[in-house]
Amino acid sequence: MRYKISFAMPWIDQKHILHAHSHLAFVGWVSHTLMVLIGLYIHNFTHKSMKRLMPFIILNLVAAYGMLISFVLSGYSLISIGFSTLSLVVFFGFAYVIWTGLSVSVIPVIVRYWIRLALICGMVSFLGTLSLAYMMAIQDVTEKKYLASTYFYLHFQYNGWFLFSCMALFFAKLRDWGIRFQHQLPIFWLFALSVLPAYILSTLWMPIPTWMYIIVILAAVAQVIALILFLQNVIKNRAQFKSKVNSVIRMCFNLSLFALTIKVLLQLGSVVPYLGNLAFGYRSIVIGYLHLALLGVITIFLLGYIVGISKSYNNKNVKLGIVIFLIGVILNELALMIQGVGGLFFIFVPYMNQSLFFIALILFSGILILNLSMNLKNLNEPDIIEDKEEIF
Repeated sequence: MRYKISFAMPWIDQKHILHAHSHLAFVGWVSHTLMVLIGLYIHNFTHKSMKRLMPFIILNLVAAYGMLISFVLSGYSLISIGFSTLSLVVFFGFAYVIWTGLSVSVIPVIVRYWIRLALICGMVSFLGTLSLAYMMAIQDVTEKKYLASTYFYLHFQYNGWFLFSCMALFFAKLRDWGIRFQHQLPIFWLFALSVLPAYILSTLWMPIPTWMYIIVILAAVAQVIALILFLQNVIKNRAQFKSKVNSVIRMCFNLSLFALTIKVLLQLGSVVPYLGNLAFGYRSIVIGYLHLALLGVITIFLLGYIVGISKSYNNKNVKLGIVIFLIGVILNELALMIQGVGGLFFIFVPYMNQSLFFIALILFSGILILNLSMNLKNLNEPDIIEDKEEIF
């Protein structure tokens, strides 16, 4: 995709590649990985769950690669829409199996809360997709309606299903490490109650009543408070993290938390109308923000988590792959930021497209080395919890 931006490839439609890229990233990478990791975690407590999940995991992979091929070849067509619909059905089936599995498991209460909230957000996000399909069916697609529906889907995926699933996995690992966090329920409820009104942060370019604007501000502040409580616990337990968590995993989690901090602060800043209009008025800034969430917060966390449960953190090539990938993520954000700021001040920055293509090669090299070096044969299995209501 980035090669075509910089160099001629007339036989491939850029929009088709863009759609294939986004659908594969969402369904084939993040959602698929979360489905597997959550399934493995619950499998340790209810051993029938993973067997029931396997058909959904396989079908999700079929849907992901089906969308990749069909979108590249034909864009939005009957085939690509069919695979997209399959991914939706698969997710709802996965959510049902997990939800029922949680009901009979002895998973810590706080982890159960995060998983259920993540599943709810994942299911709610598809209302944005259905809204788009309905508008196209009745041929009533306007720019504002299109963006509102698209941002609705993105918000509940990024800030709901993706983020809250990672929170569930993180709090699950805390028990394995023997690290106790305070204020776990307040952190959960602050994020849970603010996720719906926080969607309006993505639509502040539309006219909204004053009372709704006040709720949006409160939601942004609530997430900042939750983040502060989370950071206080991390700082308070930094000695335990250092002694019990490998440096590679710790580096991934710290960078992911740093990216989350920037993201939450940017959300708070966007409540200022002038800043919000600037942010959503420039494509590079929007793309930079989305990459900050998907690469900086979610992907880096998942890589650290996967390396941790695979016992591959002492592998030098794994460390090399992660470091190269992290360098690529940082360079990617810097390049998009430079491009966005240049757009704000009407300054043309030369060779940006070529630079982004080079950065994409760095990201690809890092993840390739990591994939070739990972050992996924022996996964850590946390001990079964005896206390059904344990929160720490």
